[in-house]
Amino acid sequence: MAKLDFFTRYPDFFDAARAAIEPDTQSAPVDRSDAVESTMVRHHYGPWDKRYYQVLGHLEARRLITVSKVKKSYQIALSIEGAEKAKALAKRPSFATLIERQKAVKKTFGGKSGTVLKTLIYQLFDEEVGKRTLGQVIT
Repeated sequence: MAKLDFFTRYPDFFDAARAAIEPDTQSAPVDRSDAVESTMVRHHYGPWDKRYYQVLGHLEARRLITVSKVKKSYQIALSIEGAEKAKALAKRPSFATLIERQKAVKKTFGGKSGTVLKTLIYQLFDEEVGKRTLGQVIT
């Protein structure tokens, strides 16, 4: 989840990573005026936002998501009510750019594991992400 969020928040990194794994893909123009709405920090396993714990807890408490443990990982899914709310928000024009970007990220990287994405991020963006100290903001 965090790595997909990284590519959503940092469209320039997404474009570069997509070009690296799909060289023939033509990128649609992305509005860069709000390219990095909210920064992330370097964490042990790649980009991270310390607010995830509070946000996910809040969404779960409001019954908008479900969180279940499967072996050593956690699966996060929209609940029925969460899916309904997401569909309603998706209809708002103010979310169009974000939704378009998230669909592109999902299409390109949605089937890849977190470990594969972490490795890709560290290989492609070693200076920008991998060599930062833990907790340092990714710009």
